[in-house]
Amino acid sequence: MLPEKKINKLSKGFTMVELMVALVIGVVLVGAAIQIYLSNKQAFRFQQGQGTVQENLRYAQYFLNNELQKAGFLPVASDSTVQIYGNQAASGACPAFANGQIVVPDTAGTGICYRYQENNASVLGAGIRDCLGNLITAGNMITSRIFVTNNQLSCSVLSGGAATGTTVLVDGISNMQVSYGNDIQGSSGGPPDKIVDSYTAAPTAASDGYFYTVSLQISLVAKSTTSASNIVTANQTYAFPADSTTTVTAPDREYYSSTTMTVVVKNMAQ
Repeated sequence: MLPEKKINKLSKGFTMVELMVALVIGVVLVGAAIQIYLSNKQAFRFQQGQGTVQENLRYAQYFLNNELQKAGFLPVASDSTVQIYGNQAASGACPAFANGQIVVPDTAGTGICYRYQENNASVLGAGIRDCLGNLITAGNMITSRIFVTNNQLSCSVLSGGAATGTTVLVDGISNMQVSYGNDIQGSSGGPPDKIVDSYTAAPTAASDGYFYTVSLQISLVAKSTTSASNIVTANQTYAFPADSTTTVTAPDREYYSSTTMTVVVKNMAQ
């Protein structure tokens, strides 16, 4: 049988100091683990938002380039653009088109309206679809509008003063600005040379009264559309248009990116 003093010595536990030290070490380790988790989570959210923005911008550029190149399309190349695209009354959010005019800013200031004809199957062998994906009926002239609303790039087809249908093209597009590349060579008395003389906020008529818009500079702003907010640490500042020296401060802590593209209105520039 062990002596009483020996038993007490063997059953001795941790001291208060040892418990406090262990507790502090545990708190530090747990805090470090939480901090690493939160940092990794924030980095993942940022990368996810950045990737989404880049993908949305690429798709928006792809669609705009393909869709706006239809502007001024004629089934028969020898036809006169001025004769085919006559004066047209305002329709929906699109203003009136002047004789020969095929691209104009919309009345809401958030997009662009453009006109083109149907494809003549006997000439090109296949029909053209509008921005809604519908095959264009032979004999129709199409007026479409691409615009930004509610952080979405959308497109509508107009007829009889109203939109016949609207579809969302890309989410997360928060702003769009269009500059019109005008060929006003005719103002010097000669024929238009189909080269941009200046970019303006609206198409400019040449001396013969017709509009020769041969290219478009389109600036876009995309924002992250993840379910989580506050993916950046502070409200971001960015240039808009992308080559501007003036910066814009974002209204929230989502990730924003701006870009500028040039679309050649090939049916006017060729």
